[in-house]
Amino acid sequence: MAGAELRLVLLPASTPAPADPAEFDFHSLATRTPAFVEFAPANGGQTAHYVARWLSTRGQPGPWSATMSATVMG
Repeated sequence: MAGAELRLVLLPASTPAPADPAEFDFHSLATRTPAFVEFAPANGGQTAHYVARWLSTRGQPGPWSATMSATVMG
């Protein structure tokens, strides 16, 4: 595996995550665990929604994960 493609979208609290992974913004290609995402203090209280998928060494993507969500601490 080359790594895990991590995408996220930051939305106001109680706003549901998009259903389509294409609506998430590319964040990084994680090659180590754990992967860290940092937010500005001004984003506190918002919800970060994440999806990820494995990419092979040939760049072939696997299926998207379920959406994971967490509240950004301010």
